[in-house]
Order: sequence, then structure tokens, then C-alpha cells
Amino acid sequence: MASNVLVGGRAQFWLNGSRMGWAMGCTITEDITQEPVNVLDMIMPAEHVATYYVVQMQCQIYKVPTKDIVAAGLWPQSGKTADDQKNILVEFNPMTAQIWDSYLQIPVAKLRGLKPRTRSMQVQARGLVATNCTFVGLYFGDEGTAEI
Repeated sequence: MASNVLVGGRAQFWLNGSRMGWAMGCTITEDITQEPVNVLDMIMPAEHVATYYVVQMQCQIYKVPTKDIVAAGLWPQSGKTADDQKNILVEFNPMTAQIWDSYLQIPVAKLRGLKPRTRSMQVQARGLVATNCTFVGLYFGDEGTAEI
């Protein structure tokens, strides 16, 4: 039975080609906003149309000395001036992420066009230090998608 269900212990998480072995987990959200088309002579919407689409990925990664996500190129550096910071953020290349089933050796999910959004570090007494990252993206596909 366990071979039929994907569990965290056999899921591999890759970000821009780097295996994120220190990740505690990731959450992928695909948001499609459907707006009603209201017309004057009808009380009910005539139809719904997609007006917004965004993919978001949240990751929890253990903080490991000398394995910083900035040094790995997975998060932008801080600029020395406001102009440096703007250029770094604008020129930061979009990334890809993949989740693999290591038992079946098949991809389970793929995200493209990822850009950094938020990052926070969590430090607690008697606890492991973790970095929580959020990325926004342009595309999410799973096994049901032709191009995963």
C-alpha cells in the first residue's frame, strides 16, 4: 500500500536544478480568479471569465551554515545602494522547481517562472533554525499536465 501513496520521505524537492535536501517541506498554491460577467438585463451572471492567475510556492528550509540560499543563487543578494538593489531584483532570473517521486523516479510537479517574494528566518530556543521562503510563479503543472 505504501508504494501507491507519495509520502514526504520519498519526495525530492529541486529548486533551479539544486536538490533541496534540507527542506522541511513546500506548499504550492495555484490561484485562478473567476470574475462574473454581469449584464444589465440579467440578474445572474452571463458567464465567468478568468481574470487573474498566479502560482505561489512556500518552502521551509533548515538553516545550514555555509549553505545559504543567497550564495546558492536561489535568492537575490542585497544591493549596496537603492539603484543596486533595484537592478539586482529586476535582473534576477526566473527559476524552476520540481518535485520528484524518488521511488517511481517520475516528476510529480513542476513550477516555472519563479521569482522571490518573501523570506523570514525563524529562531527559537531549543529548536532548529529555519528559513521560510515564498516565491511567485507563472506556471504549475502536475502529473495530469502534458508538459511536466
